[in-house]
Amino acid sequence: MADVIVSKFNIVSSSGKQLKEIAPTDAWNYISLSESMGLLQGDAQFVSGEATIVDRINILNEMKLVGDEMIEVTFETPQKKAIEFVGRVYNLDVTQPDKDSRVLSLKFCSTEKITSDQLLADNRPEFLLFISPN
Repeated sequence: MADVIVSKFNIVSSSGKQLKEIAPTDAWNYISLSESMGLLQGDAQFVSGEATIVDRINILNEMKLVGDEMIEVTFETPQKKAIEFVGRVYNLDVTQPDKDSRVLSLKFCSTEKITSDQLLADNRPEFLLFISPN
């Protein structure tokens, strides 16, 4: 695990509302990113991750989060230039450890993973269309 500088963290809801409009730039508490190299045949190359936000400002009351949002993260290490990542949230878990705060856990992945999974689903024999030459 390596330390990086996160210069941008934003969530864009399906209604267009953005986290950066209602929360400070350091609204996140934990971000984890993983990269699949696609080394096996048929495996896609993609980035996935998880972000945790301790919600003390009622983010859920300010923006609708249903698990299909876009996430924007820009990060860098001291040796490299900034890397911009845009992905899709596919899972949102909400827990309430005490009466004053909620914890939002978002799981997200790059669009390559979503496209790859859709192609795999569409390639099943029951979805294939066969046209007779007659």
